[in-house]
Amino acid sequence: MKNFLTKTLIFTLTLSLAGCSSNTTRENKAIGATVGAAAGAGLGAASGASPGPITVVATGAVIGALIGWSIGNSMENCDKEKAYAAIAAGKTATWQNPNSKIIYTVIPASSYVTFNCNPYCRHFTAMQTTDGNTRKIYRIACREAHGNWQLAHRISASHTICPAAQPDDHAH
Repeated sequence: MKNFLTKTLIFTLTLSLAGCSSNTTRENKAIGATVGAAAGAGLGAASGASPGPITVVATGAVIGALIGWSIGNSMENCDKEKAYAAIAAGKTATWQNPNSKIIYTVIPASSYVTFNCNPYCRHFTAMQTTDGNTRKIYRIACREAHGNWQLAHRISASHTICPAAQPDDHAH
C-alpha cells in the first residue's frame, strides 16, 4: 500500500509540472512543493495510519513538498518541449538534459484515443533517470485546439458527456 501511495504522489506531482509552459526552475520548485504538500497531506489523510490523523497529514505534507520540490527542480522547459514533441509525433524519444544530467525517455502510443471528448489524445509512458534511479509514470496527453499538447486532466472520461456531433457548415 505504501508503494502505491508513493507512486500516486509522484504521479500527481509530475502532472502538475509537466505542462509545457514558460515556468522557470524556481517557479517549478514552488509549484511542485505546493502541489506536493497538498497531495501528501491528502494521501496522509486517506491512509488512516497511526499515530494520529494530524501527525500523518502533516508528515505527508512535508514529504510531499520535498518530493514536489525535487521534481520541480528537475524538469526544465526544454525537457517538456522534447516530451511533447515525442508525444505529438508518436515516436519514442530519449535525451539527457545537459544541465541537470537527468535522462528522460518518453514512449507514446502510436494511436490516438478519445479522452474528455478530445479525439486527439495519446497514452504515454515517461521515465526520468537520476543517479541510476528511474521514476516512471503513465499518462494521457491531448492536442488542444490551438495545436499545443497538454496533459489530460484527471477527470474520468466516464463522467464526461460529449456533445452530439454537429454538422460542419464549412464542409460544403
